[in-house]
Amino acid sequence: MGFDIDFSESAGFWTPPGWIRQDFPAMMMSIGVGVADNPRYRHDLSRRGPGNGVIFQYTLSGRGVFTWRDDTHCLPKGNAFLLEYPGPGTYCYPPGSGSWKFAYVSLCGAAVLDCARRIFAANGPGLKLDPECPALSLAAEFFRRVRSASRLTIQECSGFAYAFMMALYGELPGGAEFGQGHIPDGIFRALRHMEKHLAERSLSVADIAAAANLSPDYFGRIFARHMGCTPGEYLLDLRLRRASDLLAAGGKIKEVLQPCGFADASYFCRAFKKRFGNTPMARIRQL
Repeated sequence: MGFDIDFSESAGFWTPPGWIRQDFPAMMMSIGVGVADNPRYRHDLSRRGPGNGVIFQYTLSGRGVFTWRDDTHCLPKGNAFLLEYPGPGTYCYPPGSGSWKFAYVSLCGAAVLDCARRIFAANGPGLKLDPECPALSLAAEFFRRVRSASRLTIQECSGFAYAFMMALYGELPGGAEFGQGHIPDGIFRALRHMEKHLAERSLSVADIAAAANLSPDYFGRIFARHMGCTPGEYLLDLRLRRASDLLAAGGKIKEVLQPCGFADASYFCRAFKKRFGNTPMARIRQL
């Protein structure tokens, strides 16, 4: 059936903020449909927050435009983007193109971010989806439900978020091969070790491989195959995400360096801007 509703106006559902703060591994923040026909419709993901999350937006008719870093992509009917925020991306209505009608879902949580990064590593930020595919069918059915339900539980919103991301993952060309549908125990041990020792500036890939009970070379290969990036890239990203969360909670730049494993403020600021599209100071000013 799809998102078959009257588009005379936008319609959406927003999860109560208290649910989001409970730190579920997957949580829906909002779901809905919208119409854009004004050039002022523009969203800058470097300014979105607080906290980290992902936004999925699928064109039902018309077209939109999104950018990621230096690349610009057209978003005609049947195409979607999946972008993480805060980050170096924007999406907007292109003037003179008629109404852009779209469905959107925003989500947060560690499991959501992990799955989104796998999709991004394997496929990039753009997705072409059949309107009857499992991910869109799931979202449309849940949207109809939240519009008519008198009550919705936190568990239902969390369960939808996880199921939706897994359904998107299943849409990848060759998705069954990428990640092989199972993360080895050694990789899980490595991820837990990184989390536990994040503040240790001397933490090395060799240390992480030892925690996984694997040789460094073999560990590097299987980590990249299952996680879509190298262990070093993942560790840096983990540190930057932790720093972003601490800044969003009111921390100062000097205060987040040590708990996130950074020795040099200049390097931290450069890496932060490259990862999120703006500086730590700009991030603080947005809050």
